[in-house]
Amino acid sequence: MNLHLTETGTVFALLLAFYVFLHCALTIGEIRRTEKASFRVPTPFAKIVSLAEHRKAVDYNADVMQCDLFNALLGALIAVLCTFASGLNVLLAAIEEVWGQGLFAQLLLVATVTALLALVDLPMCWWREFRINELYGYERTNPSKWMRNTLKSTLIGWICEIPILSLFVVLLKVSSYQWWLAASLICTLWFCWLWLIRPVRIGFGSSARPMPEGPARTLIEQLLADQGLAGCEVFLASRPKNCIYGDGVFARRKGVCRLVLYDFVPERLQDPEQVLAIAAIVIGRHKLHLPVIRTVLSSVFMFCFWGLLAAAFTHPEFYETLGVSARIGLRNGKPLAGLVICMLIVAAPILLYPLVFVIHFFTRSMDYLADGWAVKRVGGKRLAGALIHLYRDWRITLEPGSLYSLANHRRPHITQRVRSARIKGVRLQAKRFREKLEDPVVARLLAAKKEAAHG
Repeated sequence: MNLHLTETGTVFALLLAFYVFLHCALTIGEIRRTEKASFRVPTPFAKIVSLAEHRKAVDYNADVMQCDLFNALLGALIAVLCTFASGLNVLLAAIEEVWGQGLFAQLLLVATVTALLALVDLPMCWWREFRINELYGYERTNPSKWMRNTLKSTLIGWICEIPILSLFVVLLKVSSYQWWLAASLICTLWFCWLWLIRPVRIGFGSSARPMPEGPARTLIEQLLADQGLAGCEVFLASRPKNCIYGDGVFARRKGVCRLVLYDFVPERLQDPEQVLAIAAIVIGRHKLHLPVIRTVLSSVFMFCFWGLLAAAFTHPEFYETLGVSARIGLRNGKPLAGLVICMLIVAAPILLYPLVFVIHFFTRSMDYLADGWAVKRVGGKRLAGALIHLYRDWRITLEPGSLYSLANHRRPHITQRVRSARIKGVRLQAKRFREKLEDPVVARLLAAKKEAAHG
């Protein structure tokens, strides 16, 4: 294989090496660390999870992590084949030889690359999502049925993906250098839907219904009143299938506000005070304006990202960095849209990998902030107990490493949230105790008691 590595292409080669090295180091270190921690169940879960279940989760995660590592290495190999090994150049030349150099050829290039990547990913998906789960007893679906469903979902996903990518190619081709503004606007609209509009649809949807009268509802209504939200309705609703995370939403519409908990919260938590703790997290997100902050910061990030990317498209160094000749990527001073999209598809996971740590730190901070707000209202011990009894995914190891978790999880693990809640609770108690000691009345009483003891 003849690799064409230019001087500027060394940058991408270094990023590629960093990508591979960090994946290997994190995976090996995490497997060793979890194996050492497999001989005892973490204290918060000792009464819920048996040692056998804990060790099974450790072994399961070791297999999953090795599969993810192989998948990352395979992605790095594909990136090398497509860039430095001139894979995209050869494929583009073959397509243009038959279909010419028009827009259709670029669309066909994008469709071909995405289809090939989907086919390559299929065996890895089978091994990770089916075979490993089957070995550990987590998957009982018939293999042929699973494969049919996966092929169907892959085909549907590819069919839905092609029009979006094609629209992006057309937009890049016809809008000159202003396409990135449209891309930024689309991302902003998506964030608004995800974090501002969808909660309202869930809260006022057909599945929403008033929470039954009882101690839990009374405690929640009291907390709402204490936060200036008296009259806010307390509802239950089914969690949407496409909503993986979260225990509830806070919604406003036409002057009516609703705190909506998902059905499984009161079903799993029999203690009303623990239900209150979960409700406090939902209220905390609203009081801290976290959905708005997340929407604004994410939109600003995407605005900067698309702007910098648009600027890079016009510079020959961008193409040389990815091992592609600028004479191919830039034609008549304009970027070849289809080729650029394909370059990003194969290279983005490597180019943007360092940003994963920053993005995950931001998204995880949102959860920690909401948890911290809840701790101040209900206490760290109560919140930790609610999180423990609400958790159900025992396949995941209960002792994730901090760096590995930051690199691979958008949200903090249950063990990390429980530990954080308990630490914040202890600090809050210590702070309140110090404030009590500093009170003049308490200080005089303590001084008098001390004098009486000496007397």
